[in-house]
Order: sequence, then C-alpha cells, then structure tokens
Amino acid sequence: MNLFAIIIGLLIDVYYTQARALRNYGWFMRLSGWVGDQVNENKLLDGPLGVLLVIAPVVLGVAMVYALLLHALLVLGLIFAIIVLVYCLGPMRLNPQVEAYIEARGRDDPQAIRAAAAEIVTGEPSGDLQALDKAVVQGILTEVNARVLAVIFWFFILGPVGAVLYRFSHLLIKDPARERGFGTGFTDAALRLHGILAWLPARLTAWAYALMGSFSQARYRWQMRAFDWADNWVAGNDGVLIASGTGALELSDASEGEQAEGAGAYTLDAVKDALRMVVRTTWLWLAIIFLLALAGG
Repeated sequence: MNLFAIIIGLLIDVYYTQARALRNYGWFMRLSGWVGDQVNENKLLDGPLGVLLVIAPVVLGVAMVYALLLHALLVLGLIFAIIVLVYCLGPMRLNPQVEAYIEARGRDDPQAIRAAAAEIVTGEPSGDLQALDKAVVQGILTEVNARVLAVIFWFFILGPVGAVLYRFSHLLIKDPARERGFGTGFTDAALRLHGILAWLPARLTAWAYALMGSFSQARYRWQMRAFDWADNWVAGNDGVLIASGTGALELSDASEGEQAEGAGAYTLDAVKDALRMVVRTTWLWLAIIFLLALAGG
C-alpha cells in the first residue's frame, strides 16, 4: 500500500500545483516558538525533552488518526496516507526552480539569476556565475534528498508517521532557533534528531548518484572527503551527497583550490547534468522500492 501511496503522492505533487500551496507550516513554527519560550523559562526543556515536546504531538496525532482510519476502512487510511505524504514533500518542487535558474542564466539576467539561485541554495548566494553554478549544483544534490527522497524513504518504512517525523524534524532545524532564543541544548538535540533520520537516506542517495554517474569518481571523492565530517556526522549527511554527486558528475572537488586534472568546471552545463542525474536517481529509488514491495508482498 505504501508503494501505491508514494506513486499517487508524487503524481499529485507534479501535476496538481495547488497542492503545494496547501503546505503551510506556520502552525508548527508557532508551536516551536511557544516551546522556545518555555525553554527560556525552564532549562529542563533545553535539550531532547524540549524537542520531544514539539515533535511528539504531531507524530502521535498522525499515528492515531491513521490507525483509526485503517481500522474503519482501508481506503480511508490510504487516502490519509497520500494526503500526509503530499503535505510532507517539498515544500516546493526542485525541477521548476532549477529550470528557472537555467532560463535566467540563458537570458543573462543577473537579478533573476540570483533570485532563482536563492530558491535552491542554503543561505544568500554570492560570487560570480561560476560560484553560483557551483552553489546551485550542490543545492540540487542535497535538496532532492531533503525535499523528496528522504521523505519517501521514511514513508516507505513507517508510513505517514515516518514522513511527518522526517519533515518536521527538518523544519525544526531550519527554524532560526538561535535568533528566537532557543537554548543550545535544544538546538543540538534538534540537529541530532534530524541527523539520525537523514543519515541513511543520504547515504543511499549518495550510492544512487554513484550508480547514475561515474561510480569510481563518486566512491573516490566520498572516501577522500570522509575525514571532513569524521567528527561531525550530522554535517556529513550533506557532505556525502555533495562528495558523491560531484564525483559522479566528474566535477572539480569543492575542497580544491584549483580545478583537478580531468575534472569538469562548474558551468551551466554542470547544472543541467546535475538536474538530469537527480531525476534518474529518483526513478532508481522508485524502481528499488517497487522491487522491495514485490518481494515483501
């Protein structure tokens, strides 16, 4: 049933654009803000307990509704699961954003280029066109996992509960917690929770990149860059995606001051290649999930 829900959910996400407008997470941000106020007043909440106070009501609520609907009628449970999955994807589709960046680059419109890049990359995009292309390529490699593949992974494993757990843990680390006065214990606990949930999907996606591009270069880059996140496995989730993805695309290593011999430069063609690779990777994920569903059924 989860496979069917994933297929329907992805089709809705692609073809029913109004669904994306319904992804309003403001209520969750208000909840996390309220917990942040409690953290400031009660240091017992400045850690895992505070994170649990934010995440648990959402996860338990979804679990209870899903169980009740499945008990009442299977199709109701399926419909609810699809709704939850669609709600947890994104919140925006990556492909149109990358295509907007490519179009802006083709028009050589600096303002449009930076605006399109800002939709894809984390932080304020800066630098020349090559720096922007590099940031966008890395953004593509990490965002497809955060927006789609990791959600699908946890949905396949735990159903709508898994999708909600991943998406809202991700929202929690994206919330500007430190600016709102959250304690460092709360922030660290939120990062650890999301890091745990993102660890396996990130590495599965990294292996998929290797299969969709230069396997030897992806594996080599992954191994060579592993020491960068040896002491920070949370940061390693994005690191492994970038290392494997840029290796699979045979692009210059992000850590190198100069372009490596035989490695490609970050150009508009690299952006297009990255987009094509993540599309192939998504199809590979769906094919593997289909085979697992058949084997389990």
